[in-house]
Amino acid sequence: MTGAVNKSNGLKLLFIFIPILFFFLSIVSAQGITANPLRAIISSELEEPHNIYPDGGFENTDHDIRTVSPYNDTDHLEPQLERTDESVHSGNRAYKITNDNADTVEFSLRINPDKAEDISFSCWIKSAGSVCKVQPFMVFESTGLVKGPVYGKQYPIGSDWIEVSFTTSTTSGFRYAHAGIKVPPNSALYIDDVSVTVPVWKEPDVGEITVGGVKVPATPVSPVNICFSIHIEDPQNLISHEGFFWRKSIVFEELARLFHQHGGFLNIQPELEWALAAGKYAPDMLSDLADKYNVTFSTHTHGPVCKEADGTPYGSAYCKAHHHHPSDHDTNLDENDIVNYVQIRREKLQSLSKISVSDHNGNFDMVHKDLLSAAGVQTLSVFKSKYTQKSYDALYTNPWRPTDANALEDISLFLTHDPKQPLIYIPGVGSNITKRHERVPLKVRRF
Repeated sequence: MTGAVNKSNGLKLLFIFIPILFFFLSIVSAQGITANPLRAIISSELEEPHNIYPDGGFENTDHDIRTVSPYNDTDHLEPQLERTDESVHSGNRAYKITNDNADTVEFSLRINPDKAEDISFSCWIKSAGSVCKVQPFMVFESTGLVKGPVYGKQYPIGSDWIEVSFTTSTTSGFRYAHAGIKVPPNSALYIDDVSVTVPVWKEPDVGEITVGGVKVPATPVSPVNICFSIHIEDPQNLISHEGFFWRKSIVFEELARLFHQHGGFLNIQPELEWALAAGKYAPDMLSDLADKYNVTFSTHTHGPVCKEADGTPYGSAYCKAHHHHPSDHDTNLDENDIVNYVQIRREKLQSLSKISVSDHNGNFDMVHKDLLSAAGVQTLSVFKSKYTQKSYDALYTNPWRPTDANALEDISLFLTHDPKQPLIYIPGVGSNITKRHERVPLKVRRF
């Protein structure tokens, strides 16, 4: 893997395609494998908070405030809500909410975080009446409730302004969230200066800097090899709808062309169904992408979830589509089933692309990953926790051979180089970018 990407180009395409696809940037030092030095703790050394809720001081216009939870079966009267200048923490406006109900209501704002990031909510509150207690919360939603409510600690609220805050982690599968406070019965509150922040990478310093105790020169001292890995969802639709297959595949081809034009390359980490659909609708597509644009392929796991009587393991989409009762299939799976599952996908991608496929990525849910070497896997990349959708919180610029350890339980041991292990981890930055076009420039600072 050689070359470097001109990062000033191609952002328009990222703006177009990020809403439907997730990216991972793999950065590999050409100096080779060494003992694994700690370079930086991302959350404390490289990130800074970025406010994603404009006009949190309520100065410019009325806001869409939710006061009654759609997930509460109790009938409530709508509390009184007004944007007012009676009492403000700063500026000229605040909100006043008066709850005459005998039950709790809410003051919450719709926000748009991304998956795999910490999100912090804060606001300033004072009571317009007697002392009461409030509790900040968040819920993550799509067509219904995905996660939550997630609560912070309770705060006593009196006649002086007090800041209320808490931080939680986002999840996956949501489209937006609501963040705010629970308003207790028979209370009246003033609320002002709302802040909702997510972490972004700091602007890079110009000149020599020190990261994690290691001096980093202003310009590279060895070749830097850059690729983008890209994943695709909606597996069953790829096989059943040819038009859907082509819409997704055109994105792959255009990104492959773009990165190849600027000296980088694309790595596609598809579900098996994309390869099966390519065999059905475009048998030469994978080999053409490899020949024309130096595209590589990785196996990616969302499973296995079940296996048939002949022992063939399948992912969740297949199991849901073909079996309607737990007794219809075997869900008693072990790590040998995972190895078989990966090998089926690797062989299919390799036969269609006519190039070697030896990289694997997915979730940190297989304990003994060294077993994957039996399926032809040589490298690991783009791994994340299935619970938080995050990768590890340490930035490495060199590959290493991970110690055989459960990365969900002992990440420090997994990050320790063991020269006896058969698999090499290729480090990268981030597990996704963003679905919000306006946030792309902030998110790609890391690259």
